[in-house]
Amino acid sequence: MSKICLLAVLSFAFVPTKAASLTASECFEVEQKYGIISDLCEQLIEPKDVPETQKKPTVEAADVNGPAVKGPLPPADLKSRRVTQKQKEDNVFFPSGGTDLDSEAVRQVERVGAVLNTSIFEGTCIQLIGHSDSSGNEDTNLEIAMKRAQGVARRLSILISPQRIENVLSMGETKPLTNIVPSNRFQRRVEIRVRRCPA
Repeated sequence: MSKICLLAVLSFAFVPTKAASLTASECFEVEQKYGIISDLCEQLIEPKDVPETQKKPTVEAADVNGPAVKGPLPPADLKSRRVTQKQKEDNVFFPSGGTDLDSEAVRQVERVGAVLNTSIFEGTCIQLIGHSDSSGNEDTNLEIAMKRAQGVARRLSILISPQRIENVLSMGETKPLTNIVPSNRFQRRVEIRVRRCPA
């Protein structure tokens, strides 16, 4: 979740106008209703602001048996790591090698669309970045990743104004999630990045 300038992670310069007035309770409301914690909320909420009843254990990753794993792991242990909750929220995953959205992917796109249509995210635009695992030909993976990103864009454009979809890009296999091996099926994904729309 280092990247080229165009794909920079959401920063203060990209915080939407209404985000400056977000409160912790508004962030919790979005999380509870849609199951998504935005980067905007992560920047605004301090751990002390989170009610004890709503605190979740912070886990970078978990091994197959469930215990928390923090810090770098030797390469042999990477196969036992899973995607994090944040990665699940920021990506639409493609479990097969194809480009079609399955039912879970459709649900994730619909959750993102619902969040983007809230007043909190008014004035934001998105970038969609397609990714692939490392199996297969590099050029083919680049093409498949683009088709995945285009598929998410088509579905999302039904839910939000198409003008808010600022970029549809493909990184192929070149930018894998670092906490799982490059050949893992969870590398087959479309990353969703939210930023303030250009003036």
